[in-house]
Amino acid sequence: MGLFSFASNQPQYSDKVWKSSDFCLKGMMTDALRLITEGKIPVLIPQFKESENIICEFLSTKEVPHQLLDGETYLDEQDSNKVYVLSVAFLKSITVSKFILFLANKNSVHLLFHGHYPLPSKEKKIIEKFAASKNLTITFYSSLDQPSFEAFGTTNIISLMNTLGMKDDEAIEHNLVKKAMERAREKVEASVKFDHESDSEKEWFRKNLPNTN
Repeated sequence: MGLFSFASNQPQYSDKVWKSSDFCLKGMMTDALRLITEGKIPVLIPQFKESENIICEFLSTKEVPHQLLDGETYLDEQDSNKVYVLSVAFLKSITVSKFILFLANKNSVHLLFHGHYPLPSKEKKIIEKFAASKNLTITFYSSLDQPSFEAFGTTNIISLMNTLGMKDDEAIEHNLVKKAMERAREKVEASVKFDHESDSEKEWFRKNLPNTN
C-alpha cells in the first residue's frame, strides 16, 4: 500500500527510489520504453516546472521520441512509440482527468510521476482526479538527492540500501523507505500553513520551509 489509504475505486500506486537523480531519470525512461514495447501508454508527470524541463531535456539528449502534452497541443496518436510528458500546467487543469480517461479507454496507461509533491494532501487530490480511470497504473520515481530527502536527511535510507547491497542503478521499493518518506512528508504538512507554489522543489522548500535549508 502507498502513503495513503484509498477507497477501492481509487488508483493505487507504488514507489521506486534511487540514490541519485541521474539514475532515477534513467530508470524512469527505461520503464517508459519497456511499457511501450508491452503496448502500454507511458505518461511522465513532473511535479514542478523545473522537473518538466529536466525530463524533456533528458529525453531529447537520449534521443527518445516524446511529446509534451499541454492541453492544447494535438496528441500524436499515429506514433505509438512516443513517450508522453504531461506539462505541470495541464496537470493542474480541470480537463486533465478527462484526457487521462480518454487514453485509458484506448489502452492501458501508466502514470510515471517524477517525485512526490511535498504536501501529501495536495498530491492525494491530484491522484483522485484519475479515480474514474480503471485501466491505470501509477508509480512515483524519487531519488535521495532530491530536496525533500535532503531536508530531512537520508543517512538511514542510504545505510539501508547499502545493507541490502543496492547498486546505484538499482531502485529500492522497500517498505521501510516508504515509511521514511511518509514521515518526512507528514512533517512538512504539519509545518506548512499555506502552499506557496514554486517552479522547483528546491524553491518550494525555500519559500515554505526556509529553516530546513
